Amino acid sequence: MKYKMGVKASGFLLVSLFIILTSFAPEHSFEDTWATVRNTEAIQVFAKKNSIGFKDIRIEASIQVPLSDFIQFINDVKKYPQWVFKCNDARQLLDRDSVLQYWIVSDFPFPFRDREIKVISNFAVENNTFRSVSRADSSFEGGPGRIVIRDFSSQWLVKELNPGEIKIEYEVSTNPGGSIPAWLANMAVDIGPYKTMVNLKNALEGR
Repeated sequence: MKYKMGVKASGFLLVSLFIILTSFAPEHSFEDTWATVRNTEAIQVFAKKNSIGFKDIRIEASIQVPLSDFIQFINDVKKYPQWVFKCNDARQLLDRDSVLQYWIVSDFPFPFRDREIKVISNFAVENNTFRSVSRADSSFEGGPGRIVIRDFSSQWLVKELNPGEIKIEYEVSTNPGGSIPAWLANMAVDIGPYKTMVNLKNALEGR
């Protein structure tokens, strides 16, 4: 699927992962107020507790890059391990008719088992704006030795403000699954999306 500038569009896990194109709310919304947890000049991170007891994360970021370059970059699933936080492996499964499906493995420290997920993303590009909604394929069986993440949703809204500058709004809601301590759940839900956004910004602006 190509958009009007001829660049293939896709979704991100983030990584972003957003579930309904016309909606911009996490699947497990519970608290209405976002609390600021990080605030830098280029990246702001907000969090709130959802109805299943985990944190929903919202990230706003500005990146000096054309929208077409952003879309092309995140469409390259096989390179996710280079910039998606703790991503060990990534493979594209389908890219057709504004739908992207991909599989990734996330590294968890010993003795905890790594996580894997199959993501289904729907996306659209219109009026210099990229929208993507993603969810986990809850029917995915996975492989031996890993825990499958079945509860995940994300949303991307990326606007080209000026030629060569984009504004990103990203939200993610996930349950990493299994029995893990609070610090590890926090890493997966809080630190991971922030580190991924930092890596994304550095990679795009360093091209």
